[in-house]
Amino acid sequence: MACAASLAELQAQATCPICLAYLSDPVTTECGHNFCHSCILQCWEGLQDTFPCPTCLHYCPNDVLHSNTQLSHLVDIVMQLAGSESKRQLCEQHGEVLSLFCDDDLQLLCAQCRVSSDHHQHHLMPISEAAAAQKEKLNDCKKHLKRQARDAKTEYQRQISKSIQLIPKIQKWKEELQSEFRHFQHFMSSQCSVSISRLYDDEKTIETQLLANTSEILEHLTMLKSLLSEMKEKTLQADVDLLRGVRSLQERYTAIHPPRVFSYELMENNPFPPHYFGLEKMMSTFRVDLTFNPQFSHPVLKVSQDRKTVTLVGQSAPSPFSAMIHTQERLQNGRFFWQVEVKGTGHWSMGVFQKSASKDLMVPCFKRESHNITQHTQSSLVDRVGAFLDYELGELSFYDLKCRSCLHVFNSKFTGALVPFFSMRCISPSFLSISFD
Repeated sequence: MACAASLAELQAQATCPICLAYLSDPVTTECGHNFCHSCILQCWEGLQDTFPCPTCLHYCPNDVLHSNTQLSHLVDIVMQLAGSESKRQLCEQHGEVLSLFCDDDLQLLCAQCRVSSDHHQHHLMPISEAAAAQKEKLNDCKKHLKRQARDAKTEYQRQISKSIQLIPKIQKWKEELQSEFRHFQHFMSSQCSVSISRLYDDEKTIETQLLANTSEILEHLTMLKSLLSEMKEKTLQADVDLLRGVRSLQERYTAIHPPRVFSYELMENNPFPPHYFGLEKMMSTFRVDLTFNPQFSHPVLKVSQDRKTVTLVGQSAPSPFSAMIHTQERLQNGRFFWQVEVKGTGHWSMGVFQKSASKDLMVPCFKRESHNITQHTQSSLVDRVGAFLDYELGELSFYDLKCRSCLHVFNSKFTGALVPFFSMRCISPSFLSISFD
């Protein structure tokens, strides 16, 4: 290492400050600086009386240029030493000694490469100066990599800790759920297994994602350590060898992107909303048996033989929600609950009509479209919706029976019999069916 550094220093001293190549026929100015004879003459061409030194700008008489034979022999020795040190230090294109470094392209160059069109406008430096600058950059990169490695290690340990803490939390939540289900066994036995299974799937999903994330962070940490080790080794190499591989290291360094940290949040509260058990009681206590009335249905609708299912097949209705059908039964004075199951793709709505007392006609009890609950089905998934009518209270509520949530509540003053209705429209050649559940 010491020999390589000494050779690099000799190469720098044997380099012409003008052409940045080895001195050729070296001459010494009055101020003591050395240049190629042809380079200094070319630099002073056209000047009269005073001639500035290209290095220190000292003005020298034109005739004070001393040929430096001793320095010429020293340059020959340096060139021989550089040539014998490594064959790789010769330019593959021109066969000359690599004495320059292009800071723009991060490439080693010889004197002939300097005048090429590719590097003519680029910032070129002697090898020793370039090596010092690149060492400084690599040292800055090493500091940043150390910080990244430290942060990645901390995050990895944090994720491992989360995965360890996850299992008892999930287990505790399971036990609490099982305790609650036992208190409501008479109507919740089927829901217990479904919820536990969903919770188990969530546990496995979070565990899988945490393990995948920790593996990704660990892989990132390993890569950072590997790159950091390579940079450490590179800073200890000779200048030419350091500069030869610096482009690859710089590209890999700039391409580093820390992995995204997976985060999750366990909902440790009761998974059932307060109205959940009230809805179950409502369904069992006020449920009413309804059937479709095919005599007052749109021609494109087909009613099943038991009048429990209506189907719209293969075509769209003339206008949105114009294919309508209502039930055979009228609802008045009391509380009623009914639910439907919807299959297929398309648009559908449900609501109630009020029977007019003065005229034997069916009119909507809600004048605005927003007063009807509307459900859009964009896939072939099954939807289950329930409706609860409290006639005396003047309240009509709609519920999503999958997640046991209230969709909307309408309030009005009812004065006559109410008839549930449904409207349907396909959005493409397919089918859409509504069934009383």
